[in-house]
Amino acid sequence: AGNSFLGSAALLILLRSLPQEARLRALDLSTTRADHELLRAIPQLPATASLTHLKLANCGTLQNSVLAVVLHGLRNTMEVLDIAGCKALEAPFSEIAPALPKLRLLAVGQTEFGTPSAIDVTRRTLRTLAPLAEAIPGSLDLFNGYSSWPPTLLQFVRRVVVAAPVAPPAPSAFRRIR
Repeated sequence: AGNSFLGSAALLILLRSLPQEARLRALDLSTTRADHELLRAIPQLPATASLTHLKLANCGTLQNSVLAVVLHGLRNTMEVLDIAGCKALEAPFSEIAPALPKLRLLAVGQTEFGTPSAIDVTRRTLRTLAPLAEAIPGSLDLFNGYSSWPPTLLQFVRRVVVAAPVAPPAPSAFRRIR
């Protein structure tokens, strides 16, 4: 996240190299050069097929057709989605989104979905497609600014942020490199 030099090919190789039993809950691709090939693969890769939190903020190439593929593929698991700053997206949200029963937060700042004239339409659409969701006209900080390692995935509950600790890996997961 936050590395505009990080290209899609490298990210896709990394995600494909994860073991099949790795089940990522959160993925932050914000401000990377994630392209349509990488984004279309996310719902199909074993490690990312059950994502609950996805941050695509400021991915300049994200377009409606690709977002539709991601949303359809993750529709049964997606809880938090940040697409703020994805300027290539075009309103209305209703034309690309399936029913998203678990979605709780959708960050749409600096997109056509979040403009003053479109935010109410986006919110009405969410009431139908994702009754539990709230549209935020900004961006989300999923990992508390990466202030700790491993990062702590923040749990968003009705505009209140509560930190949920992530269990550290078992000591056997660390190997000394000589």
